[in-house]
Amino acid sequence: MPRAAELLPPLASFTTVAGVVRAGLPCAGVPVVVGAMDARGGMFGVGVVADGDAMYQSGTSDVPGIVSSTIVPTPGVILFPPYEGVVMHAAPTQSGGAALGWIAGVLGRSPAEAAALGASAVPGRSVPLFLPHLQGERAPLWDSASRGAFARLDLGSGAAEMARAVMEGVAYAGRWAFEALYRSAALDPAVINIGGGGSQSDARCQIRADALGKPLRRCVAPESAALGAAILAGQASGIGGTLAEAVRQLVQYDRVFEPDGTTAGYHADRFGHYQALYADLREFNGRF
Repeated sequence: MPRAAELLPPLASFTTVAGVVRAGLPCAGVPVVVGAMDARGGMFGVGVVADGDAMYQSGTSDVPGIVSSTIVPTPGVILFPPYEGVVMHAAPTQSGGAALGWIAGVLGRSPAEAAALGASAVPGRSVPLFLPHLQGERAPLWDSASRGAFARLDLGSGAAEMARAVMEGVAYAGRWAFEALYRSAALDPAVINIGGGGSQSDARCQIRADALGKPLRRCVAPESAALGAAILAGQASGIGGTLAEAVRQLVQYDRVFEPDGTTAGYHADRFGHYQALYADLREFNGRF
């Protein structure tokens, strides 16, 4: 009976050249680099490469993470294998842009229109609480049975309030993930780099900054994973110096979203209710 290692290809670095494109195909002769999965490529693509760096990759799902050589075992957090001294503590959630896309479809609007509509809603009691577990939740809960829910709808809860509730719910999922990461990494970063398609909405970035109570520094390149892949390809070709030098040189930022301190109490209160809502529905979802 062969061992598992004998059935699998050998492990190789992200920057290993695996071969070249065959003759007769487009780009014939071009080196093919091993590369990395999207979350790891996105890590480099949002400028996260040294201890204390933090990321918020925003796409269909969200991937919060912190680089720290200190490891405090924490339920719900996963560790990427170290790469060139970079130890990434990650807490990927299940639904980010997917939740906004869902409410946009329900409202008959585009995701961009839904985000703008949500931004027009005034924070307050008419904004319901939304649990974005439309397909379960990953970090830090890892609960595949959990499902989405709106709570505390009233007659003042219209389309704008529901759209805002979805954006807030996604932000609270990120806050829950980051709270676990702060413990796992034993540090509290001063700023978090945000990138990916979901970061292109100013409204979504601001709500997240407010919910986290942290400045979010937005990357210029919307496709962070693609930029990270390009950085690794450059490394494989001997371009760009060290990995850290290449990341610092190529990743650029266009804006820092500062948290609005006047909303801190609002979000702290709602985040507490968000956690309680999940706990109250857990048994129900498990039996439904």
